[in-house]
Amino acid sequence: MYNRYKIDFLSGGGLFACSLIVLFFLIPNYVSVGGSAEISPRFFPKIAAVALAVLSFSLIVKSFLALYHHEKWAGLADLFIPRMATAPSFRPFLCVAIVALYFILFEHAGFLLATPPVVALLMLSFGQRRPVRITAISLVLTGVVFVLFTYGLKVPLQ
Repeated sequence: MYNRYKIDFLSGGGLFACSLIVLFFLIPNYVSVGGSAEISPRFFPKIAAVALAVLSFSLIVKSFLALYHHEKWAGLADLFIPRMATAPSFRPFLCVAIVALYFILFEHAGFLLATPPVVALLMLSFGQRRPVRITAISLVLTGVVFVLFTYGLKVPLQ
């Protein structure tokens, strides 16, 4: 459990840094202010970045307090000394590869054709093995997101 707290602390720190980069560098430099739209194109990315900052900071605080009160606590230097009890997992790299594949498929095939197989691959990589469940969730999720963006938010996904 002690290593889990260390991983949570470091993950929270990385996510917090990413949220600050998105909030103070990427959004101001790469997302336009917008024109006559009711909601600025920066609105939803800012909400997501602020939510990520708040949640990742709370993960940092929670894991640090758990580490500090743990009997194995050896000081701040202990946070950055890796002690791997098991081999690293390949699953995060697989997920990054699937997301990269999604970007390519989305560009060439469009949202409706790219999303279901990618959702199915992600579900398989996380251990889901029921084909009916994988198919149903992939199709329903694609349909719900398509309707939400196309009709609810007026953002075409073609």
